[in-house]
Amino acid sequence: MKLAFIKEQIEWVDSWTTNLISDLNEKDFGIVPTLGTSINWQVGHLTISKYFHSIQSVLQKDDQINKQINKQIPLDNFLKYYFAGSNPTSKWINRPDAKQLLEFMEIVDKATFLTLEKLMESNLEEKTEIGNPVAKTKYDALTFTFKHQMWHNGQIAMIKRIIR
Repeated sequence: MKLAFIKEQIEWVDSWTTNLISDLNEKDFGIVPTLGTSINWQVGHLTISKYFHSIQSVLQKDDQINKQINKQIPLDNFLKYYFAGSNPTSKWINRPDAKQLLEFMEIVDKATFLTLEKLMESNLEEKTEIGNPVAKTKYDALTFTFKHQMWHNGQIAMIKRIIR
């Protein structure tokens, strides 16, 4: 029952994020309005955060899904440019472009659902696989994923309002 709720919420918030960014172009991704952040940073941050909370915190490090993401996404760059505490405006030129970001986001979104398929209800109360500053259990980490994404959807909506 909890797993079904988590899947439903993640699908819902993913749909909202996709809708918010679907009409943006490369130029829109790079504008940094007075808010001090950009669509590029928001999408990159959501991608690395979702990976951290819904995959790394839930699966063992040597799990095939984790290994696959490590091959497909330049995680070191993502941590440098998009993790909590990173500067949304620094080293802009080196960041992935909109197309790359959307591809990486799709990879993590699909991997999140593959991760959820591996879980049973009883797994949700287990401790996270790695230290997590906002979650003690896998359930906490997974529910934080959609709560956090919703918060950033609000920021994306504000940025769009300013730049359009």
